[in-house]
This record gives sequence, structure tokens and C-alpha cells, in this order.
Amino acid sequence: MLIDNNLQKEIEANIIKYHMNPHFLHNFLNNLYSLALSKSEKTPETILLFAEIIKYINSSSAKKKVNVENEINTIKKILKIFSIKFSKEVDIKLNIEKNTHFTEIAPMILIPLIYNALIFSDISENQGFININISQFEMKFSFQITFSHLFIEISNNFDYNADITLENIQKILSFKYGNKASIFIHNKDYITEYVLNIYQ
Repeated sequence: MLIDNNLQKEIEANIIKYHMNPHFLHNFLNNLYSLALSKSEKTPETILLFAEIIKYINSSSAKKKVNVENEINTIKKILKIFSIKFSKEVDIKLNIEKNTHFTEIAPMILIPLIYNALIFSDISENQGFININISQFEMKFSFQITFSHLFIEISNNFDYNADITLENIQKILSFKYGNKASIFIHNKDYITEYVLNIYQ
């Protein structure tokens, strides 16, 4: 199906518009402020990580595809910043499996999903957890993130008002991959799972 040029430009503009979620920035800046107030020795490291994340997001947003390894490295930095704000160890697991030539992905698909899990999870509670699995096998890229939460149930058709980034991810996938990509949400007993698959 051919897409009108004006419509295509509008879609691309909206995609870029939502790449930098203001809550994403606000959350990290609050973390930095808290560390600075407490004169934490981790403040310089956190500022450096934050600068690297912002640099990556700004540079990758205008690209059609980015290196999967760079996306994963940025995810690791985000998880590290998030963990720093807690005085105790939090239950965040990242598992990566790869045996493929699948090396590129459309930008800013994985990071918003990570961010959603971080802000909606009850990771600060004793039993809270976030499990992330990324696999690259043959012609398939799979991303799965499971997290516990207290009150939020996120629907499979992405109509949860506070979770607008999921709707935009769906638009990005449709625009970039057509029927070669899918994303689903499963909810059960205060546990949510995002499942993303992309095929070459």
C-alpha cells in the first residue's frame, strides 16, 4: 500500500516527537538532583551515564536503524541509573542470547518499553521484580520484559491513557516493519509482560 507523502512525513514527525518522553527526562533529572543533595559519591558517574544516554537518544532518533548492541548498551546504562537511586539491591535481571546476523533495529522501540516497566513496576517493594530477555536467533529478534506492579493493568490494545509510549511503539512497528513485527501485553495477578517480535 502506498502512503501519501504528507501522511508519511506526519507519521515520521510524530515518531520523533515522542522519542524523548518528558517524563523520562524528568525522572532522571530528579534522580540526579537527589544524589547531588545527598552529596553522593555516585553523582559524577550518574551524570556521565545520563549524558551518554541523552547523546545516544538524540543521535539515534533521526536514523532509520541502529545497531542492536548500541541499543542494549544504552538499556544497561538506564538500568544502572535507575538502580543507583536505591540504597538496597533491586531485583532487575537482563538476559541476552544471540546467535544470528540480526544486527540492526528501528531506534527507540526497546528503550520506551524499559522505561514503562521502570515507572510502573513496584521494584522498590521487597517482592518487586523486572526480568528482561533479549534473543537474536536466525531471522528473528525477540524482546520480552516481565515486571510486577501493584495497581496498573495495561491493555493489549494500548489504550491505557498514562501509557502513551506503547501506542507510539505500535505505530513505529507498523510503519517500519508492517506485518513483520508484533507486540503484545499479557496481564496476570499484578504481573505484566511485554512481548515484542521482529522478523527479517
